[in-house]
Amino acid sequence: MKVNNQKGMSLFEVLAAVSLSLIIFIVAYQGFYFITNSIDHSSAMTEIRKEANILIMDLDDALINVDSIEVAAGQSSDSFTKFTGVIKKLDASNDLSYINEQVAIEIKDGDLLIDGTKVNADDMKVTNTYFSLDLFKLKVTLEIEKQDSDEKYKLTKFYKLGNE
Repeated sequence: MKVNNQKGMSLFEVLAAVSLSLIIFIVAYQGFYFITNSIDHSSAMTEIRKEANILIMDLDDALINVDSIEVAAGQSSDSFTKFTGVIKKLDASNDLSYINEQVAIEIKDGDLLIDGTKVNADDMKVTNTYFSLDLFKLKVTLEIEKQDSDEKYKLTKFYKLGNE
């Protein structure tokens, strides 16, 4: 009497199962890798945009009442990285005279300085940023770069000066 025992799997069935499992694993890994990179890119861009908003708000506060701009010596009004904003205020003790207050703004070594205080975050650099003066408008071209990534964000903002 011959007993036909077929309780095991053939070599072909084992190879097919391993191959199919490997293909599923590779597809799942690629999907996970793609999603992880997308999340990293998105969070870096969000962080850079937040930093840009903070820098623009700081500039807004500093330049809100500026009447005129004095470009630093040796720089052209077409493109400069350092200037002093002049704010003319009435003297509280004498209604007929004005007091000039100043705010110094500078791009130096990848940092935005307002009155000598660094306003950008330590992991952000201000690159390819400059100011230009066109009649009574100050143009700010701001580019921010996150140090540990290749992500950059660029924006332009115009400020009307008070003597317009």
